[in-house]
Amino acid sequence: MKVLGVTPSAKDVMWAILEGTAEQPKLVPCEMKKQRFATAQDESSMLYELFQFIQTFIHSAGVNKLCVLQAGSSQYGSSSALRIKVESVFQMAGKQRNIPVQLVPPQTLRAQEKKFSQIAGGNPEKIFNDGNEFKPKPWKDTVLVAWIGLIQ
Repeated sequence: MKVLGVTPSAKDVMWAILEGTAEQPKLVPCEMKKQRFATAQDESSMLYELFQFIQTFIHSAGVNKLCVLQAGSSQYGSSSALRIKVESVFQMAGKQRNIPVQLVPPQTLRAQEKKFSQIAGGNPEKIFNDGNEFKPKPWKDTVLVAWIGLIQ
């Protein structure tokens, strides 16, 4: 199974592809792991271009499942409107390609992160990053979101 893990924000979107099983996950090399949103571009055009790109990307990568980190509360009490729209774009792209889409609540991500070592036999840094810290830090969440797709 190949799972695309996605962590959108109000500024960009990061993704990682894992294949294998929860016990033996393998990070699939991708040419691109992040896309920043053009601030000067019309939002509708940007979202439509992202939709088209994601459809093509999940098809060419042979993705079987899509897992998206669900919008949570920010320090201001709610998620950004763009963040939620980007989440929806991924849901629509998965539906269009007829692959399952799983929204991963932030609480589930933290709970599963604690179980990762028990299931995979090491911490995420050891398994995916030769023991080094993830840089940038959101890259770790992105990889874990994909891993959750392997266990559920």
